[in-house]
Amino acid sequence: MSTLVIGSGLVGSQIVREELEREANQRIVILDADPKPDALDDIFPTSKVEILRGDVTDTNNLGEIFRDKGIDTVYHTAAYPGFTITSMQNPSQAIAVNVMGFVNVLEAARRWNASRVLYTSSNTISTYIEPSKDDCSSLNKEYSYHRPTTIYAATKLACENFGLIYSSSYGIDFRAVRLAAVFGPWRYGGGGGPTNLVREMLVNSLAALPMEVSFGDFEYVYSKDAGRGSLLACRADHLRDRIFNIGLGRLYKLEELVRLIGELIPTSRIRVVRATKDMAAPHFEGNTEVRKRMPDPVIAEPLDLTRSREQLGYEPKYQMKEALEDYVSFLKTRISP
Repeated sequence: MSTLVIGSGLVGSQIVREELEREANQRIVILDADPKPDALDDIFPTSKVEILRGDVTDTNNLGEIFRDKGIDTVYHTAAYPGFTITSMQNPSQAIAVNVMGFVNVLEAARRWNASRVLYTSSNTISTYIEPSKDDCSSLNKEYSYHRPTTIYAATKLACENFGLIYSSSYGIDFRAVRLAAVFGPWRYGGGGGPTNLVREMLVNSLAALPMEVSFGDFEYVYSKDAGRGSLLACRADHLRDRIFNIGLGRLYKLEELVRLIGELIPTSRIRVVRATKDMAAPHFEGNTEVRKRMPDPVIAEPLDLTRSREQLGYEPKYQMKEALEDYVSFLKTRISP
């Protein structure tokens, strides 16, 4: 039987590395719309896996892969590029890739008897907006905790729900990890705003280039911990729960992040400029109007890691300082600032 990893970027690559360290001779198949073997070779030896180019919206191709490769376990990390902002700009495309793409995977797993599916969700669904007086959800306070404020977060919550339904109705062993903002070693760009923010701060600091930053109060998780947490959630037996939080368990203020980078890289010239709603978030051109229309969450708090600690044995190996040190070492050897 084989393990299928869908999406081989920042998190998917680390999942493959973790799987190969767990069992070196297993059969791993990677499916990616735009695979980058040179970047993957930075993380693990690509000679150990099979890499396929394909799209989760192509149901026929998915079915053939599940059938021909004997897929038993699935890690689904694929998502519409750009995450939050680009999903707000192109909602129908984001929904097609994120939601229908994952439903296609669940359906292929059901049809071809794959036993286990691990889905990488997001901590963005952990924030909520208060229901209005006319909102029926006000009758159920708990429901208000699951009122996503963006298209991206809504697709993540929808996929969790579909996974749980396929589990209860069709016997697929579904699990999910809600990841904090992921950053870490990757030769190319991609990911969401926080991912690119950390990368650009480090690259510019190494080059002694000035940089102003205004967005960045997040809970983060290093990509190696995201990969390890995903493997723990997928491979654990006799779980009481199906959805687990993977992060550092605390928020990092932008000023603290800038200070840590300055201590690590003396040439850093980053300056914090507090943003307003009228300012566009970094890394996405022409998004000011989209940002203005995005509602602000009422609560932003760190992920509760209790279930992950108790049932998975998860504890972040990389606190922020150690993560930045490891990431800088990668950037120095793999990428010219």
